[in-house]
Amino acid sequence: MKAALAWIAAASLATAALADDPKPVRKSAAILADYDAVVFPASDPDQKVKTPEEIRAFREAYGKAALCKGELALELLNADPKNERLPEMLVGRWTNTMMAPATAAATVAEIDRALENQKAPGFVKNARMMRAIATVTSHREDPEAALPEVERFLADFPRDRMGANLLNGFASTTGDPAVKRKLLDRLIADYPDHPSAKAAVASIAALDRVGKPFELGFDDVVSGKPVSIAGLKGKVVVVDFWATWCGPCVAEMPRMKKLYAEFKDKGVEFLGVSLDEGAEGREKVKTFVAKNEISWPQYCPGDGFDASLVTGLGIDSIPRLLLIDADGRLASLDARKDLETLLPDYLARAKTPAAAQAK
Repeated sequence: MKAALAWIAAASLATAALADDPKPVRKSAAILADYDAVVFPASDPDQKVKTPEEIRAFREAYGKAALCKGELALELLNADPKNERLPEMLVGRWTNTMMAPATAAATVAEIDRALENQKAPGFVKNARMMRAIATVTSHREDPEAALPEVERFLADFPRDRMGANLLNGFASTTGDPAVKRKLLDRLIADYPDHPSAKAAVASIAALDRVGKPFELGFDDVVSGKPVSIAGLKGKVVVVDFWATWCGPCVAEMPRMKKLYAEFKDKGVEFLGVSLDEGAEGREKVKTFVAKNEISWPQYCPGDGFDASLVTGLGIDSIPRLLLIDADGRLASLDARKDLETLLPDYLARAKTPAAAQAK
């Protein structure tokens, strides 16, 4: 879900500017009629393997529909801020904008405007939750600055399960290990019975594994040949957790193929870990790999998110990329965003004597 929100948000970057739109105010009925006429494209209920082009087309169509509905929700907020349908419409709009750094600050301002006129307890709680998420998003470069807003939500809605979701989501998105640990510790302490607490324990254990040797061995699902991190020592290794049913994962494959082609002869290897389940899942992986000409080894344990490798790393969403340095140590638990810069950096480190790196 978090990954899906990220790509939907990318289509909604223009919505923040609409607050200053000089168009004449329309009546609520006309706005609502247009809103109801916008239909999202239907997803594939059978989750068949799709090509990156099909995934891209679906994303584009979904993004356009989300953008249109979002524009109409904002128009209604400007025209009739007390309208009884606004809460549902605004929650949908904010879901698509709060995860985009370019619109997060504007989303906070919109939420404050809506809270001045919409007082239903359920909406207030949802809006405050989204305000906290948008605040986190707008402070990605300085996550500590977002903590006060998170604390305010937790104080105003103590022990509410949304608080656990907020802490878990914040921990998943921040790249600051100290902030991540603080959030996970809070989640475990305050929400011990929440499903995320168990994953938080695993995530903390995974943080402790950074900088230490990383062990992984398997038989390639396609060729049957044995593969191991130990056998790749001297190479920088990217471990890609993905699945054929995961739209964002499939959409990332062209980028992954491009990076693999660029770095495979420079000392980099890619390994795939598919979360497809059972024997049928393994066949889907084989089909997908052949169809999309993916040449790096693939591991498919068959247990999905319940695989010991996945739970042991606290992975609760995909795609997720790990980075293993040339000495076989876990260097990053979330290398997806910065892979283009991390690969040349760790290749350079592999060629630099350890004594020089320590200086």
